[in-house]
Amino acid sequence: MGLAAASAVAKMGDGRLDFFFCGVPTRSFALDGDTTFELRKIDGVEVLCIHRGPQRYVPNGALDNAALVHLLRTDGVAERQAD
Repeated sequence: MGLAAASAVAKMGDGRLDFFFCGVPTRSFALDGDTTFELRKIDGVEVLCIHRGPQRYVPNGALDNAALVHLLRTDGVAERQAD
């Protein structure tokens, strides 16, 4: 798990949130009005879900969800209430 955590990176800049694994881009989102996020409880575990239009992305579990949520809130991304 330590290697996966060291290999998974999220970067925010230029109005985008970019995810990388081992230096390879895996997903990218524009941080505008079409992007939202929510925190869901799945089997008692809090899971971050990022929504962009009809698409949903759950970041790698090795990433620090609290830090990602802080970045999203700081950048003004709207938070949805989990269903």
